[in-house]
Amino acid sequence: MFQLEPFILNVGSRFLKLSINLELSSSTATKKAKVKTGAIRDAIIMLVTSKMPDEISSFGGKQQLKDELLTKLNGILGEGNVKNIYFTDFVMQ
Repeated sequence: MFQLEPFILNVGSRFLKLSINLELSSSTATKKAKVKTGAIRDAIIMLVTSKMPDEISSFGGKQQLKDELLTKLNGILGEGNVKNIYFTDFVMQ
């Protein structure tokens, strides 16, 4: 598991506090993630802030966001390196 620092993002006209853990495939993938943390955080910020609050407030919307993040992050770390994404905090205000 690779824990990212929490995000506080502006989504539409609302704020989102988001914490994410990445389940990685190996210790090599973890080393890559440490080196590419900036690119990972940037990809997450760009994708999440491109959404509207109603798109990500439902269960289905969160699942779709996870799927999109999985594709995006595997593009950064190499296909198959990110096995799963866990939202450990998801608070919209």
